Amino acid sequence: MAPLILVTGFEPFGGWTINPSWELARALAAERPEVVMAACLPVSWEEVGRELRRLLKEHRPRAVVCLGQAVRPALALERVGVNWARGRDQRNREGGDRPLIPEGPDAYLSTLPLSRMREACRARGVPCYISNSAGTYLCNAAAYLVRHYLQLEGRSATPAGFIHVPLFPEQAADPPSGHAGQLPPPSMDRNTQLKGLLACLDALLEGEPDG
Repeated sequence: MAPLILVTGFEPFGGWTINPSWELARALAAERPEVVMAACLPVSWEEVGRELRRLLKEHRPRAVVCLGQAVRPALALERVGVNWARGRDQRNREGGDRPLIPEGPDAYLSTLPLSRMREACRARGVPCYISNSAGTYLCNAAAYLVRHYLQLEGRSATPAGFIHVPLFPEQAADPPSGHAGQLPPPSMDRNTQLKGLLACLDALLEGEPDG
């Protein structure tokens, strides 16, 4: 039977030894095995779209929640993915400062119930907000491409979108070279993040997207 919700995370990158997005995706699948399938995406311009498309075609999930690591103080529900690629990936390849999909739409809006997710998180005491910029790196690529590929498959109504998750405290306490500053970056413990993401899934399962 096809999974109700596909939840993706990313592999570690940039000198980090773990990626909370993948750790949390696996935890969600363990907590809700009856409805969640977890998959790990490569931090690669060349591979990320190919893997996303394979997952969508092979499993035909009824909803998709992509997760990614960010230096944010709270769970960030991304409203939009833009058609742009910029930055060096884990395979040492540049995004090229170019469109992800030549001739593709400039942007796609999330079809997740963002407002309902935000309120569900806050009701459980988890900091959460709606963000209007997912950047131009691989997280944004996932936010854009998941909507693009669903559109190509004639499944544009499928709830799909992206959530940025904060660093774990152990990452903030000992960041890799190049990420350290005078003050440690913001972080959130994994149990709190998991509680918030479970609230997001509950909100998603309640009904149709409300924007």
